[in-house]
Amino acid sequence: MTQRDDRPPGPARGAALFVAYYGSWWLVVRAAASGAPGAWPALALVVSAAGWRWSGLPLRRFLAFALAFAAVGVVGDAVCLRLGLVAFESPGPLPLLPPLWMAALWLLFSGTFPVTMRWLYGRPVAAAVGGAVFAPLSYLACDRLGCLHLALPTALGLGLAWAALLAVIAARAPRWLG
Repeated sequence: MTQRDDRPPGPARGAALFVAYYGSWWLVVRAAASGAPGAWPALALVVSAAGWRWSGLPLRRFLAFALAFAAVGVVGDAVCLRLGLVAFESPGPLPLLPPLWMAALWLLFSGTFPVTMRWLYGRPVAAAVGGAVFAPLSYLACDRLGCLHLALPTALGLGLAWAALLAVIAARAPRWLG
């Protein structure tokens, strides 16, 4: 049985997980856009498991962070869905929740964050700028690919929400994640 590596993640691990994250994101989103998400959301679990393995965090701490972060994202998307700000091409199993593929993307992001975004720990301004820029781009890419629909003002609002969320996470990450 192999032991988990408790060393902090180096740049090579962070880069490898970053590539795995974006490759997985692309596969999940493309499958959702085709109307057949299939088993691709399970890939989020595999990549998140690599995130835990390479994070050096105890499993409980990692799961508490990743599941809480993912839950915030799912709830935020559920609020947007309920308010009619976003519409998913393939609905989820419950009418008030986003589809499983979207929850898988949240788990993918939160599960890789401790490795790929470690450089943001203690840098809330950089995290806020990243959230404000890249969150709307991500949602707009999903819109463009046809797996969800939203208006530009909604995307900009999501960017502001993400900016605030990532600023808090980056400021608290040194305490939460070590």
